[in-house]
Amino acid sequence: MIPIEFIWVEGGQDVKLAGDFLGKWTQTMSMEQKSGVFRKTLKLRRGKYFYKFIVDGIWRCNPDFPQAVDSEGNLNNVIDISDPDRALRLVGLAGHNYSREVIR
Repeated sequence: MIPIEFIWVEGGQDVKLAGDFLGKWTQTMSMEQKSGVFRKTLKLRRGKYFYKFIVDGIWRCNPDFPQAVDSEGNLNNVIDISDPDRALRLVGLAGHNYSREVIR
C-alpha cells in the first residue's frame, strides 16, 4: 500500500474526498483543514484512480492536479500510482508546485 496525500487549497468550509478507491462514489471522507489547506492521506494499492472533491456540497476537480474524462463522460481528477515515484510528484507531496496535465 502506498500513502497518497490528497490536497485541496481552493477554499471552502467543508471539504470531502470521493473516488473509486472508496468502492462507491456515494461514499465520502472528510478532509482535515489546517491553515486553509485541506488534506487527507490514504493508503492505496498500485493502480489508476478517479477522484473528486466535494466543497461545501459542490463536486469539484482540483485544477492543479491531472484530470481525465471517465467512461461516463465525467471530468475527474486522476492519479496513476502504477509508478509510485511519478505519482507522488504529481500529487505534490513536495509542496504546492503541482503539475498540470489532462489525461485523455
